[in-house]
Amino acid sequence: MTARPSVRLMVGDAIALICLTAVAASPFHAAYGGWRWLAAVGGGLVIGLAVAAISARASLGPWLTASVLFVVYLLFGAALAVPQQALAGVVPDPDSLRSLATGVVHAWRDSLTLITPLGTAGTVLVVPYLVGLLSGVLAGLLLWRGRLPALAGLVPVAAFVAAAAFGDQATEHTLARGIALAAGLLIWTRWRAMRDTRVAVFRRITSTVVVLAVAGSAAAGITLATTAEGHREVLRDHVEPPFDPLAFPSPLSRFRAYYDEAILGDKTMFRATGLERGDLIRIATMDTFDGIVWNVAGGTDAATQSGSFGRLAHEAPGANEDEITIEVEDYSGPWVPTVGDTKAVEVTREGRPDDEARSGVLFNKATGTMAQLGGVERGSTYRFRITRPPAPDTPEALDAAAGPLPQQPPDIPALSKRSQTWLTGAAEAAGGGMARALADSFRDGYYSDGKPGEAQSAAGHGIKRITDLVTPEQMVGNAEQYASAMGIAAQQHGLPARVVLGFKVPDDSGEIRGKDITAWVEVDLEKAGWVAFEPTPDKDRRPRDEQEDPEPEPQPYVMQPPVVPEEPDDADKKAPQGAGQDVDRDPLGTLWGILVVAAYAAGAAAVLSPIWLLLLVKAVRRRRRRRAADPVVRVSGGWKEVADRARDLGIRLPRSNTRYENGLALASRFPASQAVSLATRADEHVFGPAVPGDREVEAYWTDVDTALTRMRKSAPWWRRPIAVLSPASIPWRAGITAITDRVRRHLAALAATRPVRFVKDRLPRSLSLPRRRRKVNR
Repeated sequence: MTARPSVRLMVGDAIALICLTAVAASPFHAAYGGWRWLAAVGGGLVIGLAVAAISARASLGPWLTASVLFVVYLLFGAALAVPQQALAGVVPDPDSLRSLATGVVHAWRDSLTLITPLGTAGTVLVVPYLVGLLSGVLAGLLLWRGRLPALAGLVPVAAFVAAAAFGDQATEHTLARGIALAAGLLIWTRWRAMRDTRVAVFRRITSTVVVLAVAGSAAAGITLATTAEGHREVLRDHVEPPFDPLAFPSPLSRFRAYYDEAILGDKTMFRATGLERGDLIRIATMDTFDGIVWNVAGGTDAATQSGSFGRLAHEAPGANEDEITIEVEDYSGPWVPTVGDTKAVEVTREGRPDDEARSGVLFNKATGTMAQLGGVERGSTYRFRITRPPAPDTPEALDAAAGPLPQQPPDIPALSKRSQTWLTGAAEAAGGGMARALADSFRDGYYSDGKPGEAQSAAGHGIKRITDLVTPEQMVGNAEQYASAMGIAAQQHGLPARVVLGFKVPDDSGEIRGKDITAWVEVDLEKAGWVAFEPTPDKDRRPRDEQEDPEPEPQPYVMQPPVVPEEPDDADKKAPQGAGQDVDRDPLGTLWGILVVAAYAAGAAAVLSPIWLLLLVKAVRRRRRRRAADPVVRVSGGWKEVADRARDLGIRLPRSNTRYENGLALASRFPASQAVSLATRADEHVFGPAVPGDREVEAYWTDVDTALTRMRKSAPWWRRPIAVLSPASIPWRAGITAITDRVRRHLAALAATRPVRFVKDRLPRSLSLPRRRRKVNR
C-alpha cells in the first residue's frame, strides 16, 4: 500500500498544481473574457484538491469519493459556475441546482455555439469549473493515493488541451504559455523526485538550467510547428450554431401584418437613437427565390451562403463608425433590427448588460442579418457600432460594375420583356446605372395596399403575383411586390441582387411603428459593396382611376409552377411568428427532459439522504479510535476497525471469542488479510508490560489499512458498496442504552439536590410518588 504523504508534500503539490493549471487554462480567457472563468477554474481546482486530500487522509473508497465530489460540485457550483442564478451570487437555490445538473450536458454545446466573449451567460462557466474540479481531484488522487504519482503531470496537459479546444481562434502569447507549462511541469516533477536526495547546490542549479533550456526548446518547437501564421484550430470552428433560418416563414410573406392598423400598424415596434429621417433599418435579407417566396438560404451548402449564421467577431473601433441604440417594444420575432454594416453589438435590459441574450445573438456576415436565439424580447436594448452603407446616387455607386451573379434567376417573360424596354436607354450604363434605371422605372408605378377604398392589390410576391404586377400598363402594388419584382429583374439582367425587409425611419423622433414597414433591393457593386435601391413608389402616388380595369396585354403561354394552396384570408393579419414557438413535441426532447428531472430528483434525494449521517458516524468513530490519547486504546481501536469491517461485509464474530480466535475466523475467509498477525500484535500491546510507542501504533494502523483494503477486494463486487453503506457495525442498542443510562444518572443526581428534596418533602402524601417495596425473604 502506498505510504501516506506528509502535509508538507501535499501543500507543495497543491501550490504547484494551482500554478500549472492556471497557465494551462489560460486559453479560456480569449473565449470568456473578464475574470469569472479564472474564478471558476481556480475554485474548482482548489475544491478538487481538497476532496482528493480528504480521500487520501480518510482512506475513502471510490464510491464515497465520487459522492463527496458530487455534493461539493452542487454546493460550490452556484457561486462559481452560475453566480447570476444563486441567491446573493453565492447561496445555491433550486434554479441554480437545476442549471448545474443540466449544464453538465448543455454547457459544452453552448460554449461552442454562442458568441465570444461568453462572459457568464447561461451555464457556460460550468465548462471551466468542471475542468478545474476534475483536474484537482484526478491529480490529487494520482499524487497521494496512486502508485505512479508521475502520471499527475499529464493532468495539467489535459487541462491545457481542453482549454485550447474550447477557446477562441484568436489568442495571444501561445509560445510563452507553452514554454511556461513545459518548464513548470519538469521543475515540479524533478523537485518531487529529488526532495529526499542530497545534491550540491551548484549541481542542482546547473541541472535546473539545463532542464529549463530543454523544456523551452521543446515547447517552442512544438508551438511553432503546430501554429501556422497565427491560425489555431478550435472546436467552435467545426460546430454549427443551433439556428436554421428555414425553420421560420419568409419574412417578406408577413409584410401586410405590419401595416395593418388592427394588428401592428399603430403599435411602436422599437425606439431608435442615433438615426436620421430616411434611414433604413434591416430586419432580414433574402437572396433566394423559389418561385413562391423570397427567403434566406438554408444551410452552408446554399449557393449564396446567406444561411450561415455564426458569432459576430469582435472588431476594434475604427474610423467613420456610428453608434446607434434600438430599444425593442412591440416587435417580436427571431430577427434583430440592424443598420448598415454591424461591427459590434451589446445587449442590455433594464440598464444592465444581458449576457444571456447577447450570447444568443447570431450574425450573418454575408447579408448583415442578425438573429436572436429564442426570439427578440420586449424591453431589450441593442447597442451597435456600425458603418453606414454607400448612397445609391453617388458617382461611385452609379459607375461601379456589377459583382458575380450567385444564382440563375427565374424566367418571367412579362417581367423580362418590360424591364428590357426600360433598360434600352441604359444599355451602356454600368451595373450601378442599370440598377438605378430599374428602380426609377418601378417607381413610375402606383402604390396600393389593397385596403378597402384603395385600388385592388393582392398580397404575395411569387411568379404569378409579379406577372400580374407588370402585365398591365398601370402597375399597382406595395413594397412587397415592387421589391420582389426588381430583385428578379436585376438578376435577369446579370446584376447580383437580394431583397431586404425592414423599416424606414419616418422622422427624427426615433419612434418606429408597424406602418413604417418597407422593402428594398440591394445590388452588389464592385468597390462599393451592397448598395440599397428603393423601387417602391411614394405612398401618395395612387392610381389615376382606381375603378379602371385596363385590358391586359396578350402574353405567350408560360408554364407556371404548381399551384400552392393559399392560407386563409385572415392569415395575412397574423403577427410575425416569433422564435421558439414550435408546437411539435420532440419525443427525444421529452425523454431527455424526463431523464433530467429524474437525475435532479435522484441528486436531491442523495443529498438529503440519511446515508450521510451513517457515513459521518463511521468517519467520526474511526477518527476517535485512531486519535485516542492512550496508545493502547489506539491499538485496540485498530483491531475493532477490522472487526467492524468484517461485520459490514456480512461476517459475524462472536463477542465471547478472543482476538486470536476471531483472527483465525477472518483468516479462513480472507487469507490475504493477515488477521491472525494483527490479533496477536494487538494482544501483545494490550496485555504486555510495556506501553507501545507512537511509531509502533502508526505502523499497526498502516497494517490495519492494508488488511481492510485486502478484505474489501476479496469480497464479491456487489458486496463492496453495500459494506460501505451497511449499518451493521454500528452498535445502535449499546448506544441507546448508554444514552438512557446517562439520562438516568443525570435525573438521579438532580433528584438528590436540595431544592428537589425540599419540594418533595412538602408535597401531600397523595401526590407523592409511590415507593417501591422491597421484598423480604423470609
